[in-house]
Amino acid sequence: MATKKPIISVIVENQIYENLKQLSEKKNTSLSKLASNLLLRGLYLEDELKYSNLVDEILEDQLCDFLLEVLDMSPDPIWIKDKNLRHIYVNKAFADLFGMKKEDIIGKTDIDAMSEEEAKMCVYTDMIALQKEEPYIFEEVIEGKEGKIVFEVIKKPVKDKYGSVIALLGIARDITKLKECEKIRQ
Repeated sequence: MATKKPIISVIVENQIYENLKQLSEKKNTSLSKLASNLLLRGLYLEDELKYSNLVDEILEDQLCDFLLEVLDMSPDPIWIKDKNLRHIYVNKAFADLFGMKKEDIIGKTDIDAMSEEEAKMCVYTDMIALQKEEPYIFEEVIEGKEGKIVFEVIKKPVKDKYGSVIALLGIARDITKLKECEKIRQ
């Protein structure tokens, strides 16, 4: 018993057949040879696409590694916290500021790296920053391993493609010397 094909399928198949037939006549080659060449090119393109996707994945991984290396080279402490204010990324400058290893900070909150008073202030400014659309910029004094340091801090919520806050990004610039120069000028 023959199965019936939808009329659109028959029309499309007939149109493809007619186009291939015209192309084979134009190229002065047989229809079967033309179909074989098209099939080979299709398989080649499929392989190229798989290879291209693999290359894209490798480049994406390398780019990520490169960006992490750039962040680690920055003299400014840089960090990312999750919505529960646990550190999910810190650069080398951040870890060095507190005399800790990066891996000892990841997964922990500010209370694990700072005095209770400093940690409370950080949480307070984190909460303000999470409510803002624009970067929240302020000055903060922290007791580093070598004494008090004045920072200009920038905190900004990180949002997903739907606009939901998924993390908090922070960058701090040491402005201690600038503040000392301002005092001398006055």
